[in-house]
Amino acid sequence: MTISERISYIKGLADGLELDTTTKEGKVLNAIIDLLEDMVD
Repeated sequence: MTISERISYIKGLADGLELDTTTKEGKVLNAIIDLLEDMVD
């Protein structure tokens, strides 16, 4: 599994959890996922 596939998998897991991006924890996790995606690009 490539890094981009792994990040896509993690993003899918987070989407499945329906994270509330208005909470502090949701904002942090969302920012980490965005950062990982940027690093792959």
